[in-house]
Amino acid sequence: MFTTGDAGWGFICLHREQSSPDFTASEARFLAGLTGHVAAGLRKALLIAAAPDSTAEPGPGVIEVTDQVELITFNQAAGHWLTDAGGAEPPAPGRLPHAVHAVVAQLRALEADPQAAAPPPRLRVCGQSGRWLTIHASRLHGPGHSGSIAVIIEPAPPADVATLIGHGHGLSRREAKVCALTARGLSTAEMAQRLSISANTVQDHLKSIFGKTGARNRRELVSHIFMDEYGHPIGQPPPPTARSTTTADLEKHRCGPDVCALPEPS
Repeated sequence: MFTTGDAGWGFICLHREQSSPDFTASEARFLAGLTGHVAAGLRKALLIAAAPDSTAEPGPGVIEVTDQVELITFNQAAGHWLTDAGGAEPPAPGRLPHAVHAVVAQLRALEADPQAAAPPPRLRVCGQSGRWLTIHASRLHGPGHSGSIAVIIEPAPPADVATLIGHGHGLSRREAKVCALTARGLSTAEMAQRLSISANTVQDHLKSIFGKTGARNRRELVSHIFMDEYGHPIGQPPPPTARSTTTADLEKHRCGPDVCALPEPS
């Protein structure tokens, strides 16, 4: 895992052929020493990448799957977001993106723990278009569903993007929260009440945020996040996006448990 603080930015799985020796302790230490540098690079990449224009994007993608992540049904927008959520993964017939497997696995793990009081799991991934997506899963109930799982894929809301950009600038957890609330338009008093802190503390957090992001005020902060950092430059065409998955492509994901079982690391 590539992490900075408690924020995860990516992961990698390394394997050797069966005829090769296992990784040594020295090699493991060497790789461990690189993770912080890679995480910092991935975090900074968030501030460089530009997202395409969203005016022509479809609505949320809805996918219904089994516990083994076998595709049952889907809506038209699902193809667009499945393609984007696939990221750099090579196309694999009969397998949904790893992010979908991950959020379903999180849901099943929560359901297996009766003491868990956590909300339905969700995760954010950077699509190959450069836009951040939110993926969340929940159990369906009622006639005709037989306990299947609904997976929703949609663009991350502005407050989530603000939090991500905040982490990219090295903001603390509390500063990132203040940044997200600022993006929602909350006043100092409203943020103080929401976070159970004083108004002076909110102002201190804002001063720190301004120093780290280079913004001079709240309006400039919001503009800096959503126009300079997250939008593509005005007057320039957005970067090309990958071909959207068609209904025929999605039909390829209908497969047996031997193919759609939660994937081994690769």
